[in-house]
Amino acid sequence: MLLPVHSKRPNCQTDCEYISQLRVYRRVDTPKYFSTAGAYYQLVSQMSVSYSDEEVDTPRLDRSVERASSGQLQLTSVELPSPQPEMQGTGRWLHLVGRQRTGDGAIAYGKVLYYNPRETHLVQMLQWASPAGEPAIWRKVTAGDRTLELIVNQTVGFEPKFKIYQIQPRQERLAPVALVEIALTPFDFSDRPRADLALKNYQNALILARSGLWTPALEMLQPLTRSPDWSPGAQAQLELIRMHSQVSQSQANKSWASPSQQVLTQIIDGRWQSALQIFQKPYNQREIARLLKTDSDSLWNRIKAALQVTSTQSDAIAWGALIRTAKDGLHGGSAWLEKQPTRGSINHQQIEKLLQQLDNALWKSSVPHVSRIVASVEPKDELSKKDWLLPTAQDTLKLDSSQVWYQLRVAGFHNGQRWLRSPFPDRLADSSSGARLWHLLGLDFDPHINLTFWTSGATPKTIEATVKAVQLEKGVLRLLAAGQALPFDVSGVVRVALSGDIDDTLLTAPTPLAFTAKALEWLDPQVITLADLSRSRPQLARALLHQLWPELQAAGSLTIAMAPPTLSQLLPYEASANVFPLVLGNSLVQLVDLTGDRQPEIVLTLSSQVFTSLGNTQTGPRTLIFNSTASALIYSEFHGAMSKSLIAIADLADGGTPGLIVDGPQYYSLQRWSRDRQRFE
Repeated sequence: MLLPVHSKRPNCQTDCEYISQLRVYRRVDTPKYFSTAGAYYQLVSQMSVSYSDEEVDTPRLDRSVERASSGQLQLTSVELPSPQPEMQGTGRWLHLVGRQRTGDGAIAYGKVLYYNPRETHLVQMLQWASPAGEPAIWRKVTAGDRTLELIVNQTVGFEPKFKIYQIQPRQERLAPVALVEIALTPFDFSDRPRADLALKNYQNALILARSGLWTPALEMLQPLTRSPDWSPGAQAQLELIRMHSQVSQSQANKSWASPSQQVLTQIIDGRWQSALQIFQKPYNQREIARLLKTDSDSLWNRIKAALQVTSTQSDAIAWGALIRTAKDGLHGGSAWLEKQPTRGSINHQQIEKLLQQLDNALWKSSVPHVSRIVASVEPKDELSKKDWLLPTAQDTLKLDSSQVWYQLRVAGFHNGQRWLRSPFPDRLADSSSGARLWHLLGLDFDPHINLTFWTSGATPKTIEATVKAVQLEKGVLRLLAAGQALPFDVSGVVRVALSGDIDDTLLTAPTPLAFTAKALEWLDPQVITLADLSRSRPQLARALLHQLWPELQAAGSLTIAMAPPTLSQLLPYEASANVFPLVLGNSLVQLVDLTGDRQPEIVLTLSSQVFTSLGNTQTGPRTLIFNSTASALIYSEFHGAMSKSLIAIADLADGGTPGLIVDGPQYYSLQRWSRDRQRFE
C-alpha cells in the first residue's frame, strides 16, 4: 500500500497542500502481542519528496514558474499510470506530478518512481518537466517487441521537442532497470560491409536532427532502413525524429495569419524556398525583419547544419545571408554571402536584392532613436535642390524670411546602436529618397541641431537650426539646415561683419561646430599647470618633459642644443633671465582616462605664449596627449598635424571611451582610442 504524506505551505491561501513524503506498507498478520484482530500494515519503504528544476534540461522552466517560500517546486499528486510497461518481474511505476500556472498557460513537472517489490524498495528513476503542460506518458513508439517508452513533451512555441526514454535492464539489486534517453549521437557502423555511403548519410541525418531540421533528417534516414546494417538503436533514433517531423510538418501545412509565423514554420520544417516566397512579398517584410533581428538563433543553427551537410543549397544560403544581415547589417550579410558557393534556383545577385529589401525593412520597422550628430559648418553658396535627399516626397526646401541655409559636414553620428564616423559607406543611403538616412540619423525623432560659432574674442555663440535634407556622396555625409542669419559671414577663417568692418576674431578661432542636443556631454576634468604637476608628481612631470622635448625639436620649435628645463625652473618663484621655462610651467594639464584602462592620460596644452617666448612663428594652442605614465606620446598636433586642433573632450553617452572633437583644416573629426591599433582614430 502506497501512502502519500501531505504537508501545507505556510502563509498560503489556495492550493496549499503538497506531498512531502511517500511511504510504502505491506499487510501483515495480526501480531501475537495484539489482542484485537484486524488489518495491520508494516512500513517497508519511505522517501522524502522534493523537486528541483536545476536537474532538468528545460531552461525556460526556471523563469516561468512561481516557487514556494522554500525556493522549490511542489509535487501535489501521485498517479499509477495505466497501462503499466510490461517487463520482467512485478515492479510498479509511479508518477509524482505538479503543475504551475505561467503567464501564458501552465507547465507540468514531476518524478518517475519505480517500486521493487522483491527488495521492498522505492527509487526515483527520472525527473521531468513539460513547458507544454503535458504529463509524462507511456506509449509504444519504436518498432519491435520492446515495452512501452516514456515520452516527455518539452515543446515551446513552434519548436517541437520530445524526450523518449526506454527501459533498460541493469545490474543493480535495488533498481534492476533504468530509463535511458534515446540520444541523437551516431552509432558506429564502420566495421560493417558497404557502410561508407550509408554511414555518411546516417551521420548527416543526425546533424540535421540535432539542429531541429527534423523532416530533412527523416527523409535522409528512411532509405537506410533497408540496409542490413540497420540496428534497433538507429530505428529508435528514426522514430524520435519522426515524432518531431510530424509536428513540424503539421505546423508548416497550416495557414497562419502572421507572416513571421508562416516563415518560421516553413524554415523549421526545412522548406527554404517556400519561406523565401513568403519573404519576397513586400507587405510581409517588415514583420519578418523583426523576427530575424530578435529571434533568429535557432534558425541560424538550422542553416549552419543544412550547409554543413550540403554547402551549395542556394535557398538555405539566402536565408543565412538574410539572418547575417539582420544581425550584422547589410555589409555583414554581403560579406558572409561572398564566402558561400551557390548553385541552384537562386544566385548571388538575386540574394543581394533580397538583402537590400531586408535592410530597408529593418530600418522602417525599427523604433526612432534620439538624434546624436557632430558636424562642421561649411560655406554654402548656391542651393541645387537636385543634390539633396528629402525625408519624404511631400517635403520641399523652403526658408522663412529670416532664415538662411547652413551646410553641415557630419563627423560622426549614432545610429541607435553605435557611433559611425566619417568616411561613411554609400550604402547607408537609399538612392530614391533620404528616408533611410533620416531615420538612421535620428532626425525623424528630432530634426533640430545646434550651431556654435566663435565671434570676437573667441566667444562662442550658439543658435538652433532645423535639418531639412541630407546628402551622401563618396563617403561624405552632409546635412542642409535652416536657421536664423548671423551678423557675420562664416565663409572664411576671418569673419567679415555685414557693416564691412573686419571682425577681430583671430585666425586661431575654431571652425563653426554643429551638434544635436543629446550628442555630446562635455567633459570638464580638473585643470592644473605643468608647474603644479612638477610639485605634486615630479617623476611624472620629468617623464613628460623627456617625451615632449624631442617632439618640439623635431617640429622646429627648439634647437637641438637646447636642453629641457629642470623642474624648479618651471616654478613661478624661480628667478631666471629665460622666461620660456616659466611660460612652459604655466601650460595647462588635464588628467582624464581616454583609453578605457582606468588610468588617466595626460593632456598638455601649449599656449601661443610658449612659442612667442621662444621667438617662434608657430601659433598655438597646440595639444599633446601622453599615456598615464608619460612614457609614450599618443596624440600630437605637430608635424603633419599642424593644421588640426583639439577643441573639446566629450562623453559620447554610449558607454565607451570619451571622444576627441578635433578641428581639422576644413572640417571636424570625431576621434576615439582604438585598442587594437593603439592610437586615436
